Amino acid sequence: MKKFFVISILIIVAVGIMFSGISCKNIISATKSSEGVTKDEKGQSKEEEIVFAEEVLNDYGTGDHCRFAAGGGELILEHVTDLPAEMPKAKEKYKIGFANYFAFDDCGSQLMKYVPEAGEKCGVEILAYDCNWDPIKQAEAIDGWIMQGVDGVILSALDPYGIEPTLEKLHKAGIHVVCFENPPLVNWVDAIVIPDPWAGGYMAAKYLVEALGDKANNSKIAMLRIPEWYWTIEGRELGFRQYIREQGLNVEYVIGQGLEVEDHADRFENILQANPDLTAGYGTYSSAGIGMVQAALSLNRIDDVTLVGWDLDRPVIAAVKQGYLVASPAYSMRQSSMYMVAHMVNILNGNLDKVPAITWMATEPILPENADKMYEIFHEGETLKDYMEGKIK
Repeated sequence: MKKFFVISILIIVAVGIMFSGISCKNIISATKSSEGVTKDEKGQSKEEEIVFAEEVLNDYGTGDHCRFAAGGGELILEHVTDLPAEMPKAKEKYKIGFANYFAFDDCGSQLMKYVPEAGEKCGVEILAYDCNWDPIKQAEAIDGWIMQGVDGVILSALDPYGIEPTLEKLHKAGIHVVCFENPPLVNWVDAIVIPDPWAGGYMAAKYLVEALGDKANNSKIAMLRIPEWYWTIEGRELGFRQYIREQGLNVEYVIGQGLEVEDHADRFENILQANPDLTAGYGTYSSAGIGMVQAALSLNRIDDVTLVGWDLDRPVIAAVKQGYLVASPAYSMRQSSMYMVAHMVNILNGNLDKVPAITWMATEPILPENADKMYEIFHEGETLKDYMEGKIK
């Protein structure tokens, strides 16, 4: 599936981006094919632009885009419980900055916990910073770390093109970079640890279509996403659309954008009111799925609109258990934290043969029948029953 994702997604990429270091945007316009048309949340038809750069991953995979992980190649994890057999011990007391994308949901807050914990296992100091979805704050934090003389930086590129000056500064300072989730589309990254967003989006569509049955064809599906271009969300959308195409279904998409739960609840409420014939909804990440459920419950539409989500957040898993979401693909923040810290320490130790260019984190579905088990995997020491009874805040 990973190879298919890297090789076969239908995106045009500007020639030479990996070698020139020049920022450029790669856009294809959607056509009115078997997918139907895309509309905004008020139901107005609009030209759709999908931006994706799958050839970035080709270069990561061959090592052309990695300065130090010369071995290149891929590590593909099959299960969310697949953790490193042993965490490397740092040869020196390294200092590593971690620029997290945000921490207002369970995924982000878990990263703020698990990355420093992984650092402790390796004997390194982690400087964890919540960028709160602000690329300027991310750049400023990294500038500060450069002044401090950190040995490495782990980041998720909030602006995959605009981060280039920051990456160049890190390169000139000899500071190593491991990227999590959203790879920059410019040079100067050592390795990436990333979920397979295409496979997860494909999975979400599969479970949604199965739940819809005969209603899947000639349907209208809302898709809620973040406002900015974010590689992982793009992949989740493209994988979803690919499954719909493969099934030969005619679907009209209604797109809504937001960041936090309240944003998506407002957007989806508007969509529901403007589209009484809406068939289903797809929340491409935690806040989107939670917001959709809140809006559907508020307008008493939860029984006539079929919803699918994404991520491991407590409210998401509870919604799956309750039947409000038919499924939610998810990957482990503990798994990703341990691998990106382990890779960074191996790079700093000079053990480059142990560092793949790409580490694909496992994505597995949360379903009503496995929700309790998956909750306990993603939220260790807790139970879904206790959470749903209000014993866990």
